[in-house]
Amino acid sequence: MSFLQKEIVMTWEWPANRTIKHKVVVEVLELTPVKKIIKSPSFAANMPDPVSLRGKVSKSGLLNENKIVKLTLPMVELEEITEGDKLVLSMVNKNTVVCVKSIPNALTDTEENDWLEKLDCK
Repeated sequence: MSFLQKEIVMTWEWPANRTIKHKVVVEVLELTPVKKIIKSPSFAANMPDPVSLRGKVSKSGLLNENKIVKLTLPMVELEEITEGDKLVLSMVNKNTVVCVKSIPNALTDTEENDWLEKLDCK
């Protein structure tokens, strides 16, 4: 059994009015621009201004707390999110994120839960 913590790699897709099945709260550890590789058929190479986000799970019914997740997504989807911010990844299945929203600062646990419940990404 390995005690090394592996990153959970997630994929990004546009919402397209799909139903959100999971919400994962993460603390942003790192945001880095992704270099585009010429002649690559990969999604990241064709994505507008791709950014790699690494975050630590702080609340989820899907993933264990403190797991590290990694996601490449368009910079425009990050609003004004910076390292250290808390955000929610809204997912349509176990590894596909369709919405990223910054969680307002200074919410109590109850207020945060209410905010998460009302969050709509369509």
